[in-house]
Formats: sequence, structure tokens, C-alpha cells
Amino acid sequence: MNEWEKLERAAKETWRKNVLGIEKQWDEIEDQQRRELQELKRRIDLLWGEAYQFIYKQNRIITPPYLYQPVNNINLGSAYLYLLYNKHFADIQGRDKRLYLTICGYNWGPTAIRQKIIQRYHVSSMSSDKLYQLLRHRTPKETSDYLKRVTERSNTHSNFF
Repeated sequence: MNEWEKLERAAKETWRKNVLGIEKQWDEIEDQQRRELQELKRRIDLLWGEAYQFIYKQNRIITPPYLYQPVNNINLGSAYLYLLYNKHFADIQGRDKRLYLTICGYNWGPTAIRQKIIQRYHVSSMSSDKLYQLLRHRTPKETSDYLKRVTERSNTHSNFF
């Protein structure tokens, strides 16, 4: 084997190892994302189930076809909002602060709000404006944008709150 063939072989082996290493990293990332999605689905199922149990006083596994029915979706969504505001965030003083946490909890989940916002920051001593800014900057983009859209619309319909 001449020098060129040795270099070519070494380069191919290095390339193969790098490709396999990258593929392994992607597999690990995909596995982690799959586990996170499964956990998210499990939490969503629990929350919809909690809302159903609150309304109908019985347990039910909530399926997508059930939620595709507008009346079911509205009923469960309304019950979920009620539970977020009056149960999950009942310990938070201040109507606006509780509303902001409820809106974000509806989108991101009450556990994430509790663990990543309430337990990390002194929410009880914050003004509602400061909490709003914190939520806009410390929640995922989707949740931050959702908070902005809902609060902008709720200012138009403030009598409902």
C-alpha cells in the first residue's frame, strides 16, 4: 500500500467515524425529544382529564376526536382555565398576576410555570407589570407570544375578566 492509499484510507476511516458520531448524536437528540414529547403528552392528558373530572365528576381519557368537537373543546378549555386560576395559581396574590400566570400556564403548563417561574423568581413581591415582562422574556417564544396576544385582546374585552 503506497503513501497515497494510506492517506486515503485514513481519511475515509476518519470521515466514517465522524459521520457515525454525528448520527449517534442525532439519535440521542431524537431520543431525548421523543421522551420530552411523550412526557408533554402525558401531562396534557392529565390536565384535560382533570378538567373533564371537574365538570362531569368522572374520569375519562380525552382523545383528539373528543376535543375536535367544538362544545367539548370549549367546555374543557373553560374548565381548565378555571382550574388554573382558582386551583393551580390560587396562592398568587393579585388579579393581574394570576391572570398572566394562568394564560402562560394554559399554553406552557402549570408545572413549567411553577418550576421555571414561580420557584425561581420572587413573584409574590413583584408588580404585575414586572411579572408580565418576566413572563415575556423567560417563557418559550410560543408562550410569550400567546401572553401578548391574549392580553392585547383582553384589554378590548376587559369586562369578561
